[in-house]
Amino acid sequence: TAADVGRRDLMSASRTVEHTISVPLISSAIVSALLLLASGFTMKLLMPGAEEDFLAEGALYYRTLLLGLPPMVLFNAMNSVLRAKGDSRYALFATVVNNAVLLLLIYVFVVRRGMRVKGVALAFVCCRCCAALTSLAAVLRSREGFCVKLSRVFVFDKAVLRRVLRGGAP
Repeated sequence: TAADVGRRDLMSASRTVEHTISVPLISSAIVSALLLLASGFTMKLLMPGAEEDFLAEGALYYRTLLLGLPPMVLFNAMNSVLRAKGDSRYALFATVVNNAVLLLLIYVFVVRRGMRVKGVALAFVCCRCCAALTSLAAVLRSREGFCVKLSRVFVFDKAVLRRVLRGGAP
């Protein structure tokens, strides 16, 4: 994205950002689903001597957190896009929203409603969704450097997809 924005290649930057929305969402949803399927086995593997009650509570926390994986990945991807175009202000704002919502929801769910571990996990999922929506809204509203069209987000271009995957792969 940064290279395309730097070259002032609006079309290429726009397609790159559109793929940067869809690819992390799809891949994190798949990973999340696979981890959810294996969560019972994973928890027993990580805590072999744990009591059943503790294991059940840990599994509930883990499974709930996995629901927040796609929005967390989208949040990180959109903040990277914003920083790549030189707009760290909105990325910082989305991070502040994330933390403020987390603190508020932990207070509501845990302190006021007594939801304990489940409340903490739900607070994390909700704050990640709010942060993802905040940073996504900033990217969608952008008209400087790139112009994202929602109708093209899940329309893949092999060359752009290769470039996005090459840049995001370890």
